[in-house]
Amino acid sequence: MYNGQNKIEICSQTEAFPSGFGFGCVGLPPHPHHTEGIGAMEQEQYTIYRKEEIYHLLEEKKIRYEAMEHPAVYTMEDMEQYHITEKGTVCKNLFLRDAKGKNHFLVTVPNARKVDLKELGQKIGCSKLSFASADRLEKYLHVQQGCVSPFGLLNDESKSVTLIVDADLKREQHMGIHPNDNTASVWLAFRDLEELIEEHGNEVMLVKF
Repeated sequence: MYNGQNKIEICSQTEAFPSGFGFGCVGLPPHPHHTEGIGAMEQEQYTIYRKEEIYHLLEEKKIRYEAMEHPAVYTMEDMEQYHITEKGTVCKNLFLRDAKGKNHFLVTVPNARKVDLKELGQKIGCSKLSFASADRLEKYLHVQQGCVSPFGLLNDESKSVTLIVDADLKREQHMGIHPNDNTASVWLAFRDLEELIEEHGNEVMLVKF
């Protein structure tokens, strides 16, 4: 479970994210001519999972995990500086799209793994994979570049993004990913992550790289 003893002091410039809850009318039936507006309100009420919401969800689901907070990290050198790599298997995450931009994939592999997009496309039956734009990343996962994580799929309202995971992680008990925020790292078992994502409604694929 999350334990304050695992914390590293966070930089004072770290920004606190809002909870992500929207607001709307309570106790009033929708007006027949206002259904479009009500629908927009309901969409705004969808929970956006940031760091604190993810910690809360893991506690609520009674999922065993360890969290470590640290200054923002962008490279392996940053992670090594704060001894993050000593905790377990640190993963890297790639947000991809197909040629037509109709299918999106979040690829999670051990940090040292090289990913050949052409070869991956052949394995999953999808041609011309490429990196998705920052706009698409925000639209589907509600995260910024540098904070990409499988936890981002919890923000995928369309439940259309497929999580592709290196098959070698299948039995991993201590995989490290960001909680949608690169000022913290979370370690948990792959099986628990898989169940969480599938319960949300997104497909999970295991691929041998």
